[in-house]
Amino acid sequence: MTTKEIDLKTDELIKKYGVRSAFKGYRGFPGCACISVNEGVVHGIGNSRVIVGGILFPLMLGSFTMIFIPIPPRPLRFGTIDEQKQRLLDVAQASLYKGIEAAQVGARLSDISFSVQSYVELHGLLRGAGFLWGMG
Repeated sequence: MTTKEIDLKTDELIKKYGVRSAFKGYRGFPGCACISVNEGVVHGIGNSRVIVGGILFPLMLGSFTMIFIPIPPRPLRFGTIDEQKQRLLDVAQASLYKGIEAAQVGARLSDISFSVQSYVELHGLLRGAGFLWGMG
């Protein structure tokens, strides 16, 4: 299956429930979902890349009903992944909860992002200009 096919299936599913994608058409974004593979961090556009075993792909959805309901990106794994990629998933998941813990009344967005970034850096997975790589 290609990432474009995943995007089309996602679009069908969203329409089935009578809602619309928050991303499709936003500032010219052509997809229903943001799909990135392995080294892609976020906001990937579905294309001809075939999903094969041993890869990670964050899938981010957002839909409009009466209110905007964002579905946070959750890295999915396809097939068997190596130990390094599993570690990346584990740290990413734990960093999400660090951000949630920091989201308190009176907290600033920078407080939340600092808690996430600090956790990820502590585990040696943040490199470059704010991108979560940890893939080599």
